[in-house]
Order: sequence, then C-alpha cells, then structure tokens
Amino acid sequence: MTTWLSGREARSLVVTGAAFAAVFLTLPIPTVGAAVVLVFGVLTLRPRVMIVVLLVMVSARSSNAIEGLRPVATKPLSNVEVTLVADPRPGEGVWRGLAEIDGSVVMVEARASSGASLSRGAPGDALRVSGSMKGSTPSSAWAISRRLVGRIDAAEIELVRLADGPRRWATVLRDALREGASSLDRNHQALFTGLVFGDDREQSVVTADDFRASGLGHLLAVSGQNVVFVVGLAAPFLLRIRSLNVRYVAFLAVLVAFGFVTRFEPSVTRALAMAALVGLAANRGSPRSAIDVLPTAVVALLLVDPLLGFALGFQLSVLATLGLMIISPRLYERLPGPTALRAGIAATAGAQLAVTPLLLVSFGTVSVLAVPANLLAGPGAGFVMMWGLTAGAIATVAPSAVAAVLHWPTAMVIRWIEAVASAVASIPVAPVGLAHVVVLAIAWGVGARCPRRVRAGLVVLALLMPLAFPTSLAPGTHELLPGLTLIRFESGMDVVHLERTTGASSVLAELRHANTGRIDLLVVADGSRQAGRLVRTITDRFDVVEIWAPPAHNIPGARVVADEPMAILERAMPSSSDGERAR
Repeated sequence: MTTWLSGREARSLVVTGAAFAAVFLTLPIPTVGAAVVLVFGVLTLRPRVMIVVLLVMVSARSSNAIEGLRPVATKPLSNVEVTLVADPRPGEGVWRGLAEIDGSVVMVEARASSGASLSRGAPGDALRVSGSMKGSTPSSAWAISRRLVGRIDAAEIELVRLADGPRRWATVLRDALREGASSLDRNHQALFTGLVFGDDREQSVVTADDFRASGLGHLLAVSGQNVVFVVGLAAPFLLRIRSLNVRYVAFLAVLVAFGFVTRFEPSVTRALAMAALVGLAANRGSPRSAIDVLPTAVVALLLVDPLLGFALGFQLSVLATLGLMIISPRLYERLPGPTALRAGIAATAGAQLAVTPLLLVSFGTVSVLAVPANLLAGPGAGFVMMWGLTAGAIATVAPSAVAAVLHWPTAMVIRWIEAVASAVASIPVAPVGLAHVVVLAIAWGVGARCPRRVRAGLVVLALLMPLAFPTSLAPGTHELLPGLTLIRFESGMDVVHLERTTGASSVLAELRHANTGRIDLLVVADGSRQAGRLVRTITDRFDVVEIWAPPAHNIPGARVVADEPMAILERAMPSSSDGERAR
C-alpha cells in the first residue's frame, strides 16, 4: 500500500477506517473501564497509543449508545407534547417527521389535516399529538443513526410552540430564501432549496428519479462544496478582523450558523468539523492539509456521536473526501487534455471511484454516466449555491418583480441542470454492478505494463460496457416488484399491470431499468386516489398510450374495463417461461 500511498495518506486511511470499524465493533466496556483506558492513554504521552485509546473509546461509546436504544412503550396518546428533531417529509399520502418524546426519538406519521399540520413544523417546534404509539427496535443503519425507537400514528396534531434560538432563526432564513425564489415554479424552487441548503422535500418523484439515475443526487445533499462556498463568501468580512483569535471565533460562528441552516446533516457535519480544524491550525500558524485533518475530524465526531458512523450520508461524505484527496490528484497527473478539463474529470472520477464500493453494497448499482453528468451539471450547481446565498438573500427583501429578475439566472441554470439529469437518465444503460467493476479492475491490471494510452483505452472500453449492452428484457412476463408486472410482447408492445399501489420512486426505477420508453397499455387494478397519484407519476415519466381501470375509479385519463383486464390479455400474453430478467 505504501508504494502507492504516501505515509500521510496511509495513516489517514488506516485511522479513518479504524474509527468506523470501532463504531461497528461495539466493545462492551463499562464507563469506569473506559475512563481508566483514557487516563492510561493520556499518561503515556505517545500519539499512537492515544489514537488507539480514542478508538477504544469510540467503540465503547458506540456499544453504550446502541444498548440504550430501547423501544418506547406501546400505548395510546392523548394531547402529549413532542418536539420535532428533523424537517417533516412527504410520503405516499402521508407526512412523516422525527420527534422526541421523553428523551426517545420516534417517527410521527400523519394524514389528511393532521398531515398538513405536521408539514408546517420545523426542528425545535413543539407539537401536541393524539393517537397511538408503538415501540420498535431500530432495524436499519438509518434508524440506528437517528436513534429511532418507535412510531406514532397521529390522529390529531396541533402546533403549540415554535422553536427558539438558532433553530428558529435558521428556519426563518430558509423560509425567506424559499419565498424570495417564489418566481420559480414549484419543482425548480425545490431544486433551488436543495442545491442551496439541502431541502429537496418538494421535489417531484420524476425529477428525483432523474437525479438518482444520472448520478447527480449528491448535488441536493449539502456537503463540503457548500461549506467552501459559504467560507468564500464570508472571507472578505473575516479578513477585515485583525485579531486572529477574534477572526477564528467569527469563522466558527459562520460555520455553526450554516450548520443550523442545513440542519447539521451528516455530510455537512463532517465538512464543518474539517473546516473548523483547518481554520484552527491556520490560526496557530501551522497549516494542515485535508488529508491530515480528516481522521481527526472523523474520530472527534464519532466520539461525540458514535451512531453518526451508521449514517450512509456520513460514510459517503468521508469516502468522497478520501477520493478527492488521494485518487483525484493521481488521475489529474495521468489524464491528457486541457488543465480545466483534467481537473474536473479527476475530481469527479476520484470521488465517484471512492464511493462506488459503498454504493454497490447499499444499492447494488451505480451510474456509469455519473462522471460526464457531473462535469456538465456541477459548475451550474456551484453557481446556484453561490448566487442563492448572495442575490438570493437580496431577493428575500426585494419587491417580487426585482426578486424575479434576480432569480432569472437561477432559473436558467436550474433548467440546464434539470435538462442534464433528464437527458442522462433517459439514455439506455445497464446499471454498473459487481461484474462491471471486476472487468474494469482486470482491464486496469492487464494494462498495467502497457503504455498509458493503451491502458486508458482498455479502461474506457470497460466503462462503455453498460452503454454497449444496456438492460434488456426478453419477451415474456416479468414481475418487477410485488404488484408491478411488465408484459413484453414479441412485437415490442409493453403492457404494465399495476395490481396495487407501491412506492412511486421504486416503480419509476424498475421501469427505467427495464428500458421501458413507451407503455402501450397500463392496466390498473386499484381505482383509488392513491393509485391515481401513482398513475399520474408514471404518465409524467413515460409515454402511456392507453390506461384501463375498474369502474368508479380515480385514475385520470383511464378507460373503464368492467371485465377482468388480464383475462382479456391472457390469450395474447407471451409465455411466462421467458420471464427471467436479463440485466
């Protein structure tokens, strides 16, 4: 490893990896034992011993934190006060929000008028809730990272008290920036708030699918790039402060304020911690590079909150940072072409390569088109972030006509980013899985002793495999999801049978993976309003020629078919023996 990595890079990788391993190892060390270990480490005065001690402390704290995740009591609730700890998010006909009750975190779910009341809440707001509460043990890494130990099915919700202090001011600023961008249409406004401070709750399902499919989803999650922009905007004011200590305190205040605005999401928390450490080193006259600061920031954050290590956003953020620091510089040195293009490709590819293993483990696939998509959309996203915090701030207090003029560039650039996401998502391409990664590694290994151009050519050929051999489903009956069936005829005709409503994002993703450009017939077995919303989403994405639905349906544009629709198609249906998916 050290033949390819420098000593500093190797240490950063080892310590950072060990910190995450410590979180998952969860050593059951009692508090007294942990204190003894810490005292021993301090007395030795040896950095390496101290690092090991801190990692043991991380593991012990992780064990204690997980042990403390006990389900809440299952019981009815009547006018019980809870405090929101995260912004409520919309789901399939329901609003959900994390809230704290008696020191435990639960998921509050509400529909109809109660859902509308929940949707208006923000972190720190107090709600009076009536309904039923059921305890549960966290069953996913996300639930563990959020300390989620139960669910409240809310029948009634009333907002009784707004948040105070920094959380209230952060919500006011977010609302003001959103209101200042009211000249944008709803979906573009959602993209604006997602790019500027990470709030993409109002984004349409179709646009969200485009961003995921094109590898641009990370642009809507606030991270290090946003922190760099904020520091850059504050720099002219900070540099006017002569006292270094006062300047650093002001610098920390800027970071903390931005943390409140972005709700201290895991990815931005990592970036804020690193920025604070880099600033501290510079203030002391001993500047440190990011590669030296990253492991310190990770260990410190995991000591404070060991369950942060379970958050996928935090893991991806750390890996992307390692990719930018270790892989990108080496790619930059080896890539041909103009400096600006080399820098863009190296940065994007370095981060993408670093996060690919985790994406494959978490989602099974990655997009081979993520690098070109980010090269096209990345600069525009940076512009919207900068413009949104400058002209966007002015637009919050300007008359609506002036605000619309100020946000005209915002609208133009957001349209470009949206167009890139939509165009890339529409390209038939096989998702990159483990097989493609193996072929890529073989291509790199085979070409290790070849000239640079030959090696680059082999890698490019390996990367083009998903484009050359896109997903293809043979004629037959294919169950894409429970309740979602695709029937593909020899003639190329596609019939989609929707037997029950399911997650719209999953439906779009599966139909896209099946390379479904046009749906000749959409058969809907459920005529409910929820099914109608799902059908509208499908028709927004795909060209749907005809829709069949049962009598008394709520499906827009559907033709009523009284008989069993699938019985009508049975004779023409291809054999189910060919229904095995080829991906």
